[in-house]
Order: sequence, then structure tokens, then C-alpha cells
Amino acid sequence: PADIVHTEYPQVNLPFTAISKTINNSLPQGEEQLVADPLEGLVSMATLLWIFSMAAMLIYGMASLVRLRRRLIGAVCLRDNIYLADHAPAPFVIGIFRPKIYLPSTILEQEQGFIILHEQAHIRRLDHIARIVAFLALAVHWFNPFVWVAFLCAVKDMEMSCDEHVLKQMGFDIKGAYSASLLSFAAGRGRQPISGSPLAFGEGSIKERIKNVMYCKRPAAWVVVVSILLIAALSIGFALNRADRKILTAQAALEVFSAENIGGQVIFVIP
Repeated sequence: PADIVHTEYPQVNLPFTAISKTINNSLPQGEEQLVADPLEGLVSMATLLWIFSMAAMLIYGMASLVRLRRRLIGAVCLRDNIYLADHAPAPFVIGIFRPKIYLPSTILEQEQGFIILHEQAHIRRLDHIARIVAFLALAVHWFNPFVWVAFLCAVKDMEMSCDEHVLKQMGFDIKGAYSASLLSFAAGRGRQPISGSPLAFGEGSIKERIKNVMYCKRPAAWVVVVSILLIAALSIGFALNRADRKILTAQAALEVFSAENIGGQVIFVIP
């Protein structure tokens, strides 16, 4: 709560009751909380840590993007917004308003068709912008492990979705060749990030993507319909705020106070 520092009986209300109880039991209680403000120093330090870490993530993202652009100096235009670069270990998209596709200069000619189609699908779906927005959210919520999981899953889903788009456009008989290309990029990349920057949309999750490609098939119509309805229902549900709890005064609580004798036990009900 915003006023937790200057509250006589500060409490947190987390989705996990046990964690909330543990934290609340450790918080200072009573009038001394109003006089000494023992939480103020901790909250101030936590705020500085949050701001510093958020700034560090943003600086890292921008610095890595600048470093990546420097490595792309000398890239040769293949056609339109597609470039060949010697220092690109794998295909990726970079840019916001005029995004460019960079391919490794060693890419085989027979691979260019479906690889370019994959990267164009990213641009058409605005994935390169979505990733930047997601990274900004990650920088703000860097302390939340669920946001890290959501970021990684979102990027992986984008990649798999574009893989499936390529298969639908070029036919499912290219699964073998497509998987071989992904595997070759992974072997050339080693353990280094493919694009070198969290703000550039590069290829990732190679193992999961290859498995998804090999098992990919056209979904049945009823699966699509049910999925759309489920996503719509969940989106509406998550978008709604829970009803605010009504805070009663002591007098109002006494007026609605009730007691009942059930089987020799007195049950008190106080809202």
C-alpha cells in the first residue's frame, strides 16, 4: 500500500496468504510506527534499488543495441530491406519504423526463401515492436520472476507462430530442411545470444522450435474456435478488477454483528 510507511498497523495483502501472514508478523506495529517510521529507511532503499536496477537494464539494452549496429557496418543489401552481414550468426530483425532483416552472409540460397518469409512474418505482426514493449515491462518489473517467465514465453511463442506460418505458406514437406537450418544456426551460434541485444528480434529457443516444427500440423476447426473463445474469456476475466472491499467503522460493524448457537458452539459473524 502507498501509505504503508505511515500506517499504525501496516499490512500487505498478497495472493499467497502464508507469505502475507509471515510478512505482516514481521512488520512493526503500534504507535511507534507513526513516530519513528522504521519502515521508511527500508522502503527508501528498496525504491533506490528498484530504480537503479531498472536503469541498468535499460542502459544494457541500449548499449547492446548500439554495439550490434556497429557490427553490422558493411552489410550488403540483398533486396528491399534484406541485408547480408558477415557478423550475423543467425537471421534477425532490427529497427522500429523501418525494420531491416539481416541474414548471415554464409546462408545457403535454398534456405533464403523460408528464412526470409519467417522474418517478414515477424515484421508484419509487429513482433519487433512487441518485444521492445515487453522488454520495457520487464525492466520495470525486473524483481518479479513471473514477468521474466512471461517475457521468455512470449518471445518463444512468437518464434513458433512464425515457424508455423512458414510451414503453412510453403507446405509441411519442408519440415526437414527447415529444422536443419535452425539446427545449423544453433551450431554456429554456440552459447552466445543470437542478436546480441534484447531489443533486436533474433532467433531463439532452437530446441523447442525444432520439436514444434516436426510435430506441427494443421489444427482442426473446432480447436481454433474453442481456443479463441477461451482466450477471449480469460482476457475479459483478467481485465476486470476485483470488487473493492467495503471498510466498516466500529459502529457499523456492531450494527451488523450477529451470533448464533449451533450444537453448543457460539458462532460470531463480524463482516
